[in-house]
Amino acid sequence: MNKICSFAVTLLLLFPCLLSAKYMAVLETLSPQDLLTTQERLFLTDILRGQAVNILPAEQNWTIMTRENINVMLPPGKSIEDCEGSCLAETGKNIAADYVAQARISQFGKSLAITAEVYETASSKLVASFVGKGETVEDIERIIKEQAPAFFQKARDNAFNASKYDNTPKNEDAIKTNKSATEQETAKADETRQKADTAYAELNGKKVAAKPAEIPSKQKATEEATESKAKSFWGGIVAGVIYNDFYSSHFGLNNIKNETGYEHSVDGSDDLLSSFWGIGFKAGIGGLFIASPYFSLHGELGLAFRQGTGKTNLTITLSDKDKAEKKSDLEIEYTASQLNIDIPLLARVTIPSAFYIEAGPMLSFNVYSKSKSKITDIYDTKNYETKGDLKAFEFDIATGLGITRNIGKSILDFNLRMVFGMTRISDSKDSPKTWQGQLNITYWFL
Repeated sequence: MNKICSFAVTLLLLFPCLLSAKYMAVLETLSPQDLLTTQERLFLTDILRGQAVNILPAEQNWTIMTRENINVMLPPGKSIEDCEGSCLAETGKNIAADYVAQARISQFGKSLAITAEVYETASSKLVASFVGKGETVEDIERIIKEQAPAFFQKARDNAFNASKYDNTPKNEDAIKTNKSATEQETAKADETRQKADTAYAELNGKKVAAKPAEIPSKQKATEEATESKAKSFWGGIVAGVIYNDFYSSHFGLNNIKNETGYEHSVDGSDDLLSSFWGIGFKAGIGGLFIASPYFSLHGELGLAFRQGTGKTNLTITLSDKDKAEKKSDLEIEYTASQLNIDIPLLARVTIPSAFYIEAGPMLSFNVYSKSKSKITDIYDTKNYETKGDLKAFEFDIATGLGITRNIGKSILDFNLRMVFGMTRISDSKDSPKTWQGQLNITYWFL
């Protein structure tokens, strides 16, 4: 039991190192006061924020900041409406967001026009933007729903690329090169905004210099929105490392048969269990059905190799009616290995932007087993080997916690799991029950 507690504490201490989250702030939609009502602006902001939730879900360690979060974290005297464009990045820094997005509504002739931008706050880089126009607020709503999935997907991809490459300059020449690249990015962002500005006329009657960019056809936009819709089922491959151990057993050492007529006692049988352990591995496939952002069903089908070794110095004492004693010292080394098909069926509860916990039964089917015993006394050493002496079926309970991290367009699960055997591994009454500590990684690609 002490080994179980030590293992659990070690995993809990290591677990926070895996946590990492990204924060996206969707600021209030801007428009001239007499163009849209406050309710219409808030509604369009909620539509854009809802699209962010779909493309950047909590399961991938994204946090979409609420209107209340943003207002509370703004510095005193600072208003969201104080700036726009690249200045949004500075506002994002003030509210501790990694990315900040905002839409602007203006008038284009007799129509409404929209431009939306998302900036990376650390570099003030324009990551994505889209434009469109419509006759009514409902048209603008439709444009947001059509364009926003690809819009936020670019922010998601940028988050992965930013962690993959390190562009820190190493010398003066590199600093100059990096500065030049930054200036080019800024110029590109300004050029994008200038194009948008020429496409949209303001209420003061400024002349339109160019036609607004055409939005995709309804059919194409619908296909893109469907492809970007958050999935309710994920499929992937699983790999893991297993710490294998036993509990609730003396390996039959306390049940040594005595046919000599002497009374006997055994000392040291507990040492074999306390020293037994080993490292194995597992691989397989997994599936995750996401019922909601907070609850999922997780299943796996995998092949697991378990092994372990333990030693003990055993003393057997024989005594007769006159209390005369004879002692025999034995050194026993026991090794066991097995190959099992494991099927855990787990219920998962997710705490958004933090971690998840899961628990449930695990069905285990033994396909191969082998054990070796090496016994040494004062006379000689004997070796014993058995194969296929384990039960075909084993029932376990699994519980664990983990995180889900976004890696480009794919997702990785990091999971720390404990498995406790409810049934013994063989028919012997003193046969051990298994317990395992697992570090699993799942690559979700479907």
